[in-house]
Amino acid sequence: MSSRVRATTLAVTAGMLLGAGLAPPGQALPQPAAADSVAAHYRVAASLQPSTVLVGRAASATGKVRPQAPASTVKLQVQVDGAWHTVTTATLNDRSRYTATYLPPAAGTYQLRVRKPAGDGYRRGTSTLLTLTVTPSLPAT
Repeated sequence: MSSRVRATTLAVTAGMLLGAGLAPPGQALPQPAAADSVAAHYRVAASLQPSTVLVGRAASATGKVRPQAPASTVKLQVQVDGAWHTVTTATLNDRSRYTATYLPPAAGTYQLRVRKPAGDGYRRGTSTLLTLTVTPSLPAT
C-alpha cells in the first residue's frame, strides 16, 4: 500500500472515530469551547391570589426561584399593549421565596409574570403567565 493511500485511510478512519465519539488510540476527543456551553435558566414558580379582585383591591404573586438566590430581586411585570412593564420588585428571602403585590388601576383583565434577572452564572428566568381579572365595585345599596 502506498504512503498516499495509507494517509488517506488513516484520515478517513480518524474522522469516522471522531464522528462516532471515539478517539484514535493515544488521543483525546476535542472538548467543546466554553462558548459552546449554555448556561441554565433560573426557574420561577408563581401563583396569584386572589385571581379576581374588585377595583381598588390588590392581588399578590407568590412563589419561589430555583436554584436559590437569597437576597436577590424578582420583578413583577404587567403586559400593556404587547409590552412588559415592571410594576414592582420583591426581594427573595433566605429560602428564595417572594411575595409581590399589585394594585391594578382599573377594571379589566391583566396578564402578569414574574421575572428573575440573570446572575451568578444563570440566565434570566420567567414564570408562566398569571391572569388577573378586576371587576367594578358593587354599587352602594
